[in-house]
Amino acid sequence: KFPDSAALEAVDQVESLTTGLSRGIWQKLMILERVIEQSEREALAVIQQWALNWSVEQLWNTDEGRRIGLSYFHERGFSDATIKAFQLGYVPEFGSQFAQAAIANGFNPELLEKAGWIKRRDDEARTPWDFFAGRVTFPILGLSGQPIAFGARTLKSDKKLPKYFNSP
Repeated sequence: KFPDSAALEAVDQVESLTTGLSRGIWQKLMILERVIEQSEREALAVIQQWALNWSVEQLWNTDEGRRIGLSYFHERGFSDATIKAFQLGYVPEFGSQFAQAAIANGFNPELLEKAGWIKRRDDEARTPWDFFAGRVTFPILGLSGQPIAFGARTLKSDKKLPKYFNSP
């Protein structure tokens, strides 16, 4: 037996309603996705600024930073004024001091990794380690003057190590 015209009309109305609802839901999901992307960009910018300040602090205010990083810049003929003006920094060689400090300051490990400052081991705990460990850092600034990425140079003479690393 065929459905009557009232039943067919009800089916058409339901289809029309769900199509409109799904369009509205998709629009809201797209807006939500843009908000999340913007929020992540802002979080990455905060990480880069914090990392810049931290690496500069390590260069000037730790024995290792002064002994290794600062002496490297001085050997290359950089004055203290130039080092400060270009906000050059240093990441300690051993361990995961940056990762520990950043996580202790509330930064998300996934975003720290996305920013290029840490990598994570393949162990069960996904233990973080400092990507720029034992390197001097050079901030790459955007048009606004804020750090958007970093370059880093190893100070070891090991030919097996890449001389330069860059963050994404």
